[in-house]
Amino acid sequence: MMKTYDYLKIIAQKLARKKDKEKIEEFKIKLDIFLAKDRITAEQYQELNDILEKE
Repeated sequence: MMKTYDYLKIIAQKLARKKDKEKIEEFKIKLDIFLAKDRITAEQYQELNDILEKE
């Protein structure tokens, strides 16, 4: 079974390639929720944000 972080990373990479700013912003809000509920660590959160902003 895929871990939450791995799943979110795949989604982040797909969104980054599509460069849809609206969907990226919605995804960032969801990442905030995952971070607040301790589903991902702060380091993972930052890495996912870097992926979204880099591509």
